Amino acid sequence: MKLRATILGVCCLALVGPVAAKAPLADHLPGQCLMYVGWAGRNLPLDGSTFGQLLRDPAIGNILNALYKAAHKASPPPARATLQSAWSLAQTVWQHSIAVSLMDIRPAQPKATISSAVLIDLGKDKPAFAKHLDAILLNTGTAPSEATIGKVAYKMLPTPAGTLAFGYIGNVFFLTIGPESPDKLINLPPAGSLKADKTLQPARRTVGGPNEQFAFYADLTAIKSRLEKLTPSSAGQNPEAAGGDKLQRALETLGLGKATKLAGSIRIVDKGLYTKFRLLSPAPHRGLLFTAVGGQITEADLVGVPDDVLCLWVMKLSPTASYAEVRRMLKMFDPSTEEKFLSAIRWMDEKLGVSVSGDILANLGDTWTLLSAPSLGGYGTGSVLTVGVKDVEKLRTAVAKIEALAGGAESQPARPTGPALGIEVLKSGKLEVHYARPRNGLFAPVAPAWAVHNDKLYLALWPQVIVAAVGNAGQRPLVKNAAFRKLRARLTDKASALVYVDTPQITRQLYNLYLFGWTGVANGLPGAGGLPIDLKPHWLPSLPRIEKYLQPEMWAVGADAKGITIEGYGAGLTPWGALGPVATSAAILMPVIARSRGLAKRAISMAKLNAIARAILLYEAEYEATPPDLAKLVEAGYLSADSLVSPTSGRTMPTNAKGMPTGQSDYVYLVMGQDMPGDLISAYERPDNYRNKGTCVLLVNCSVKWMDKPQFENLLKRTLEAQKKGPKADDF
Repeated sequence: MKLRATILGVCCLALVGPVAAKAPLADHLPGQCLMYVGWAGRNLPLDGSTFGQLLRDPAIGNILNALYKAAHKASPPPARATLQSAWSLAQTVWQHSIAVSLMDIRPAQPKATISSAVLIDLGKDKPAFAKHLDAILLNTGTAPSEATIGKVAYKMLPTPAGTLAFGYIGNVFFLTIGPESPDKLINLPPAGSLKADKTLQPARRTVGGPNEQFAFYADLTAIKSRLEKLTPSSAGQNPEAAGGDKLQRALETLGLGKATKLAGSIRIVDKGLYTKFRLLSPAPHRGLLFTAVGGQITEADLVGVPDDVLCLWVMKLSPTASYAEVRRMLKMFDPSTEEKFLSAIRWMDEKLGVSVSGDILANLGDTWTLLSAPSLGGYGTGSVLTVGVKDVEKLRTAVAKIEALAGGAESQPARPTGPALGIEVLKSGKLEVHYARPRNGLFAPVAPAWAVHNDKLYLALWPQVIVAAVGNAGQRPLVKNAAFRKLRARLTDKASALVYVDTPQITRQLYNLYLFGWTGVANGLPGAGGLPIDLKPHWLPSLPRIEKYLQPEMWAVGADAKGITIEGYGAGLTPWGALGPVATSAAILMPVIARSRGLAKRAISMAKLNAIARAILLYEAEYEATPPDLAKLVEAGYLSADSLVSPTSGRTMPTNAKGMPTGQSDYVYLVMGQDMPGDLISAYERPDNYRNKGTCVLLVNCSVKWMDKPQFENLLKRTLEAQKKGPKADDF
C-alpha cells in the first residue's frame, strides 16, 4: 500500500471529522457513551468515489513522499527507525474500521477524569500492526507494564492524563485512558454494548443509510449533565446547582438548552459524498437555531440568480424577528447588556435621523441572497447582496437621510468642515445606483454601492456590479440549469438556507493563482530556513486533471418541530477546489487589503478632525472665545467623548458619570487665536497611531490633510513657535 493512501486516509479522518459505516465496532463499546465517532475503513464504494480516486492520484503521492523524505532526512538517526515504523503503522490503520468513543467524564480531585477508547478492527493485518507497534516501543525505549483481565493480556503506560492501556481483544486493537476503561471493553456483555443502546439507534436512523463511510453520535443530555458538575460554583452554593445553573443559562441563551442528541453521517452516493447531520431539539427554536426557521426557499427566490454563479448563499430570515431574538438573548444573558445594546441603537437613531428598527429593518423582506458570478464582475469582485423590500418609498427616504448625513451628493460644494466621504450617483436606465468615495484623494480600491430598485435592496463593493446584477436578472437563470436542478433534488425541498458552490468553475477561474502559488512555494521552500522539502513545480496537476475530481456542491439547512437538519452533497473537495484558490487570492491581495483597511481608518479619523473643526467654529461663535481644550467642546455638547478616539488606535475613551472624557484623547488640540495663519496646525492625531510614519492634521483654515513625518514635524515646529508669539485664548 502506497504511503499517499495512508496519509490521506488519516488526514481525511481528522479533517472531515466525526462519522462511521453502520456504527463500526459499536458492539465492542459500552452503551451510554457520551460521544462516538466511526470510520468504515477502505472499501469498494470509497475507492470508486471521487474522493477515493483523488487518494490514488500520482500528484498526491509525489507530495506525500516528498514530505516523508523531508521528515526522514531532518530526523536524527536514532529517530528514523521510529518514524519509518510509524508510517508503516499508519498505512495499516486507515484501511480498517476505526471507532473513537468518549465513554465518561467524572468530577474528581485534583482534576476531572476522562474515560475514552480507540478501537481498530485489524483483521488479518494484526501481526503487521503488532510488529510495527512493538518496534516503536523498542526504538523509543518505552517499557510499559503488563496486566491481565480474564484471558486478555494488555500493557499500561502512566501519562499526565491518566493510565494509558492498550492490547488486543481478538483481532481488535484497543487503546484506552481512564479508570476501569480496559475492564469496560474486555468484560462487555452484548446486551450492554453501544450497538444495543436504545438511545443510539433511533438518533442514527435519521441520518444513516447504505455505503456509510463516517458516523457520529453525541448524547448532548448526558454531556450537559457531566459539564454541569464540572462548572465552578459560587461560594456558599451547592457545586452542582450553581455550576448547572450557569451552564444552563448559557445554553438557553444560545437556544441549545433543550437539545438532546446530535447524529451525523457521510455516505458514498453516486461517487459523491452525501452528508447529513441531525440535531434533536424540540421547537420553538431560539438563539442560534432561530436562523434555521425563517421559512421555505422556493424556486421564485432564485429567479434572479444568473446561470454562471460560482457561489450562492440564500437564506430566509426576518430582520425584525431577528432583532427581537437578539434582544431576547442579550436580556437573558444579562439585562444590562440589552440596555447597552438599546442605548447604542437609540444613539444610532439620533445620529442617522431614522429609526433602525422602524424605518430600515421593518421595511426589509425575509429573503437574503449573496452571490458571486463572472457575469457580474468576476469571482469575488462580482459579488452582490440582495434582500427584498416591503415599502420601497419608506426605505428610500431612510437611505436618503443616511446619505445626507454621510456627505450628500458629490455635486454639492465641499465645505471646509464637511465630511471626508462624498456620495455619487450612477444612472443606468431606470436604475439609480449610489456609491461612496473619499473626497480627500485617498487611495481606495472599492466604491461601496447601494440601490433600491423595484422591490429589492442591492449592496455591492462597486456600482458596476449592481448595474450588471439588475441587468442580468431573469436572463439565463440558474434554476433552469439541469445540473443545478439535479443537485437541488438530492437535498430537502424545505430548506430555509441554501449554499451552492460551483467548485469546477471556481478552479477554472482561479487556476492561474494555483500556478503562481504552487510554483512560488516549490521554488522557494528548499531555501526557506533550510527546509529539506523538495517539491517540483510540475507536480501541480494540469487543469483538466484537477477537474476530474471536482463537481458542484450544495448544502441545505432546514427545521421541523423535532429539530434541525443539515444536508450536503458533492465531491467533498470544496476546500481543495474552491477555498484553496480563495486563500491564494487572499495571500496575493493581502497587502492591498491591508492598505485599504488602513486608508479607511485614516478617512474616518480625518472625518473626526472635521467634526472637531466644526465644533471649534460653533464654540467660537457662541462664546466669542477660543475653546481651551477638547473636553470643553464635549462639555458644551458639540462633540461626544467617542469623537476623541481614533479608529486606528482601537481603544475606547473612558468617561465619568456625566459622560465627560477622563482619559487621554487620540487627538492633540493646539489653542490657536483666530488671527493665526491658516496653514498652521489646529489639531492633529497622535503620530504613534501610525508608527510615527505620519498623521492626520487639522489646519487653522479648517482643512484636513495627511502629512508624512518630516512634513508634519516641520509644520508642528512652526506652529508651536507662532503659538508662543500669538494671543492667548483668554484674550478673546
